[in-house]
Amino acid sequence: KNSERRLLQDKEGLSNQLRVQTEVNRELKKLLIASVGNDLQYHFERMAREKNQLILENEALGRNMSQLSEQLERMSIQCDVWRSKFLASRVMADELTNSRAILQRQTRDAQSAIQDLLSERDQFRQEMIDTQKLLEELLVSLQWGRQQTYYPSAQPHTTAELAAVNHKLAKAVSSHLLGNVGTNTPKKTSPPTEFCNTPAEKMAEMVLRVLDPVACTEASSEVPFSEPSSPSFLSTKKNIGRFHPYTRYENITFNCCNHCQGN
Repeated sequence: KNSERRLLQDKEGLSNQLRVQTEVNRELKKLLIASVGNDLQYHFERMAREKNQLILENEALGRNMSQLSEQLERMSIQCDVWRSKFLASRVMADELTNSRAILQRQTRDAQSAIQDLLSERDQFRQEMIDTQKLLEELLVSLQWGRQQTYYPSAQPHTTAELAAVNHKLAKAVSSHLLGNVGTNTPKKTSPPTEFCNTPAEKMAEMVLRVLDPVACTEASSEVPFSEPSSPSFLSTKKNIGRFHPYTRYENITFNCCNHCQGN
């Protein structure tokens, strides 16, 4: 009986310990579940916040990317515009360079023509001065022993004055030699004299023709051009060609002028 009582007591003690341990395990399980749940909730909330932050950043990056795309498109358009402007300015620069070279060449030609004209004018002026001296000496010698009607005037200062003085001297010499010819005396009609231009004048005309071709064309159109008359020795009859690769040309006379008949 004592052993049974002791076994029953041990059984009750073990049952009480099992009950306490079960209760402790239940409480530990609750605490573990609660702690794990809180940790998962925290992680979930943090991931949700990070997701929202990433969504906002993604939207901002998308807006920035669209703005950058628009800016890139505008920049590409501006690049095309400036490329076109550069090409146009390059073409204009080439044209201006060519125009500058042409103008420089025309300026050099004009300077050369003006220099040649001035040189010729100096030569003509010197010859007119010599002519004036000769005419004055001739007129003074013609007035020898007569009443002097001509007195040397002041030295002319311009070419026009020099030409007028020479003309006056020539008229005086003509009056002394030929006398005063009346106006009723019929004058011989001489054909108009055609003057040829000097090399300097030709150069000046060429420069003017280059600088203003329209005016030079209008001026040249006023001058009638005579058609060159055909020489009398040109044949009005068309020569007949007798050349053929299979023809033997022995004892054959070809048409070489108007009088040949080809016999």
